[in-house]
Amino acid sequence: MSQHIPPALLQKFISGDLEEPVAVAVALHIDHCSRCHAAAATADPLSQDFAAVDNPDVPEELLASLQ
Repeated sequence: MSQHIPPALLQKFISGDLEEPVAVAVALHIDHCSRCHAAAATADPLSQDFAAVDNPDVPEELLASLQ
């Protein structure tokens, strides 16, 4: 992509609603474009939630089941 990713296309990418060839092209662009990378990071609500937590409390049973 020679230009930045439009917000509507970025939202479809984040929600997983793009066909594979387009999703791959968007992902490659995001990897090489700091502006679109930042837009993707702030557009994903989970990223925002995780970024807001400095030191999350992880229940021991969850940690044990993941290991």
